[in-house]
Amino acid sequence: MKAFLIGLGTGAAVALLFAPQTGKKTQRAVSKFAKQGMDRAMESGKRVSAQVKDLTDQAKEAATL
Repeated sequence: MKAFLIGLGTGAAVALLFAPQTGKKTQRAVSKFAKQGMDRAMESGKRVSAQVKDLTDQAKEAATL
């Protein structure tokens, strides 16, 4: 997750430096890109959380047997 966020920031910085658009268009594009990245990160976090909960429940069930 940390590597993803670092890559996201780096990508946004590079986009700003090499963008052939006006400042407003670049800001919108970077904002959209960052929002998509955050949405993906949140979705990944939810999946991992659900998997951890499932594994925890399985471990509890196995411990009671």
